[in-house]
Amino acid sequence: MRIAFLTVLAALSFSGLRPAQAHPNGGIHVREMYSVLPFKADGNGNAVSENKEIEAWLRLITSDLIDNYKGVPMPEFGDRTFYQYAGDEFEFHCKHRLLFHWGFNSEPWSDALEERLSKCPWYPDGQKKDAFRKALALEQARRNRAANEAAERLFGFASEGKEAAWANGILAIVYDVHLLGDWNPEDNSDFEGVTEPSAIAADIMNALRRIDSRTSGRLEKELKKLVRKEKDRNRLSVLIVGLLQERLPAFILSSNYGALELRFKKSGFVLK
Repeated sequence: MRIAFLTVLAALSFSGLRPAQAHPNGGIHVREMYSVLPFKADGNGNAVSENKEIEAWLRLITSDLIDNYKGVPMPEFGDRTFYQYAGDEFEFHCKHRLLFHWGFNSEPWSDALEERLSKCPWYPDGQKKDAFRKALALEQARRNRAANEAAERLFGFASEGKEAAWANGILAIVYDVHLLGDWNPEDNSDFEGVTEPSAIAADIMNALRRIDSRTSGRLEKELKKLVRKEKDRNRLSVLIVGLLQERLPAFILSSNYGALELRFKKSGFVLK
């Protein structure tokens, strides 16, 4: 199963140069995303050998599905990438964080993107804007589908029902941790385009309910308390990641009466 998963993962990975990361490199994003999950790491925060498939999955998310704003050629775009299509058809160009830096289950749109579109010569033509939004939604759906399928395959979850909800919840949280990392003031200075940390927290709460609504209340309350008390967005992002590192692993392993812990162990993953 693991060889098959890595083969599919390689097929999903996109070729070409990677765009600049908000963290100094994508590896920092991957380690931060991995750190909120209940899987054992080595002394440097990287996955131990038995968990390398998880690390590869997180790299797919951070490098190909979030920061690679160009996409892959699609027939719907005339065998062009989304970004090529947007440039040719809408005269639209932007820096990478104006695209795909919203919560995994959120609407693919932002005020910053709207502001950038307003500079296009055709704006505010309603039909043209609707066509752009339709193309963006199509590209977002492709990315989400690739990430969901990879998560289900990695953890051996079914593609429907409660197991699909578990996969979506875990995926949404690590996706959102990448976005929170883009707010970290230690190595970021330009925050335009990234979803507000308070909105990211709301997306995480929805994801927690997908994993186990019966036990998610306590962690939801802690997230709400952070959002209510901390008004500095950069500090809030750091505090949310810290809270997830401290509380999320135990929540995941105890959720659904231990069903996820049992599944991970059967799959051969090493837990914290």
